[in-house]
Amino acid sequence: MERMELPAFPPMPLSSSRSNSCESMDPKTSPIKGKGAGRVTAVGRLRSLTDSTLARHVGFGLLALVSALSSCTSDNGSPFEPPRDYDQIEEYSEDARVLAARLGGTPWIDLQLTAEIDDALRRTRSLRPEFDSIHPFKDFDLYELIAKAKPDVASIWRRGVTHVGDHYLDSLSTTFSLERVDSLGYLPGVFILTFGVSLNMRYVAELYDRSVQLQYAEPNGYGGDGHQIWAFKKLGIWHLVYSEGRGDCPNGCTWRSFFYVELPQSGLGEVVEERVPGGPPPSSPIARWNIPERFSATLFGDVDNLLAHYDHNDWWVRRHAIEASWRFFARESPMYGEDIGKIWQGMRTEILQRRAEVVERIRTKQADPDEDVRRAAARALEHMGGGD
Repeated sequence: MERMELPAFPPMPLSSSRSNSCESMDPKTSPIKGKGAGRVTAVGRLRSLTDSTLARHVGFGLLALVSALSSCTSDNGSPFEPPRDYDQIEEYSEDARVLAARLGGTPWIDLQLTAEIDDALRRTRSLRPEFDSIHPFKDFDLYELIAKAKPDVASIWRRGVTHVGDHYLDSLSTTFSLERVDSLGYLPGVFILTFGVSLNMRYVAELYDRSVQLQYAEPNGYGGDGHQIWAFKKLGIWHLVYSEGRGDCPNGCTWRSFFYVELPQSGLGEVVEERVPGGPPPSSPIARWNIPERFSATLFGDVDNLLAHYDHNDWWVRRHAIEASWRFFARESPMYGEDIGKIWQGMRTEILQRRAEVVERIRTKQADPDEDVRRAAARALEHMGGGD
């Protein structure tokens, strides 16, 4: 998945006392650097990958975060105040917390969402015996950040002191319950920050990264591959995909099965499709629910068939066709190994010649009844230069 370029956060008032009023930040003691400041390559960890999975990213909702944090006060009274009863987040399974963090858009993992996912996992585990051993592979640790500090802060953190006398950093550390700071001795000035509660570290890292006292801050990420779970809710129905990965998983699993589950509001749910290597061939070459997200273009055979699939009954087929279309504009060669080069070149030549027609067809899909299809149409128009 391509790295998202995140817009800068506006300066936010922070209050270590969590008062009911907004405090002005003193730029002399709590400056916030701009997003143009440099950062270095992520420091990640390669974990044992025998029983974990990677959940689906469904966007990070940064605008929701900026909106929530730009308010003077939360409904609990102060900026960054955690949701009421947030300590209950630890009562839910780690699987549910990991999946909820992927679907969230603020530093706090949504309690209601986590509860729903925990219930969905519990109710679907019994559908297949192998589901019990499938867990979401974490993109990042829910309790840790990695940060590189400038000398003044580094000298304090090396002593194990969590609060450094800087208003902005200390407000974050108080709000998010920073418990421990450990130096990575082999990387000068780099520290692991450990918090006392599960957090959506993508957004916590963005806030720490705004401090001029730090050179960078980022989640403590994981590398590799393994078993996977995707989860999302559409039209009131939970959709889960359990996937077993085998083979050289530290470098990318070479064998993978997929079990697609729909879960109604009550009951155990149903496995609506299976894709198992060596098993019965799937009903369609297009992956159900676009999981995994691989938008092969040449499987349509020709441009007319590609455009005809914009009106398919299944939303994921419509989305696939639209996602495949803009890749002909953005790339001179195929993106995926399953694309056939000779067919690709022929379709690309034709679709470039018919650009105006294709753009107009995609514009009509901005009114598609499905939100994922509408988003795909907007993204395609951006790539094809057909946006309004």
